[in-house]
Amino acid sequence: MEFKIAPEGIKLRDIDVWEDFYDSMERGTPIEAVICGTIRPSSDVEYWELEFKNKPGITGICYAEDSGLPEKTPLNEFAGQKILCKVNRIDKDNNEVYCGRKDIILANLKKLLNQLTQGEVINALVRVVKQHVYVDVGGGVIVRINQEKARVSDGVPLEIQYSEGDIIKLLVTQLNKEQEIIELEPVNPWEKQSYNRGDVLFGQVVYIRDNLAFVKVKAGIIGRVYYKKADNYKEGDYIKLQVSDYNPTTRRLHMKRYDARQILDRRRERARKRAKRNKQESNDTGNDIKTLGMSRKQQGVKPDDEIDKKNGPQGINGGDRH
Repeated sequence: MEFKIAPEGIKLRDIDVWEDFYDSMERGTPIEAVICGTIRPSSDVEYWELEFKNKPGITGICYAEDSGLPEKTPLNEFAGQKILCKVNRIDKDNNEVYCGRKDIILANLKKLLNQLTQGEVINALVRVVKQHVYVDVGGGVIVRINQEKARVSDGVPLEIQYSEGDIIKLLVTQLNKEQEIIELEPVNPWEKQSYNRGDVLFGQVVYIRDNLAFVKVKAGIIGRVYYKKADNYKEGDYIKLQVSDYNPTTRRLHMKRYDARQILDRRRERARKRAKRNKQESNDTGNDIKTLGMSRKQQGVKPDDEIDKKNGPQGINGGDRH
C-alpha cells in the first residue's frame, strides 16, 4: 500500500512502507515481525503468517524450512511471539513478503558454540511448553529439552513446572561444533535442598487439579498436596504446609496443609502417652524395690524365736548338757 502523493509536511521516501523490505532483501538487514498464525495449505507444507509494525496490509510468509527451528518443532506454538527475519522475496502485487531466519539462527548458533563450555550453567528463556520444553539460549537459537530431562519435580506436569517467558538455569551437557548441536538440561534444585518429615514450609499454589494442589516451595521444587473443595485457597495464594514425604533422589515432595490446632492436639496426645509410660515405668521400679526389701517372713525365712523353740533353750546346738 503506497501513497501517490505524500501527505503535507512529509517526504514520500520517509513513509515508503516497502523501503525496509527492500533494504532487508538487498543488504540482509534483519526486520522484526510478529507471528500471527500458522497456515497449513497441504499435509507437507506449513508456514508462519507474519505481521510488521507500521506496515499495514502487508503480510509476511515464513515457511517451516526457513524458520530456523529444530526438526519436528511445533510451529503453531510460537504464535504471538516476536522474531527477527530477512526478506528473501517481495510480491508487491499481492502485498506479500517472503521471509526466512535460518541464516540469522545459524550465525548465532556458531557464536554460541564458540562461547559456551560444557558443564557451564547458563540462563535461557522458555519459549514453548508442549510435550517438550523449547528454550531460547540467545539470538533466537531454540534448543529442545526432552520431557524426561525437563521434568524437575516428580509427578508434576511440564506445563505446571514451566511457563512461557520464564528465565531458567540450564546446564550445558554437550557441545558439538561439527554437527552444530547444543544439548541442555535443567539444573537440579533438589541436590542442595533437604527437608525432614514435619518441617513447616511456605509455598505458592501454582495449579489445582481435581483433588491435588501443586505448590512451589522453591524455584524448580514443586510439591503435591491433597486438596478438598472446602479448602479456602486458590491458585496464586501462599499457604503454610507441613512435609509428609521428601525424597531428593526421586525428586518427590508430598505435603499436607498446616493445621496448628491439629499439631497442638497431637503434641498433647504424645505428652499424655509419655507421661503414662513414665508413670508405668516408675510403678514397675517401685515394685522391684519392695521385692528387694521384703521381710524375712515374706521371703520364707522363719523368725529367730521359732528357730529357738525348735532347737530348744540351749540354742542351735540343742540338748548339749554339761
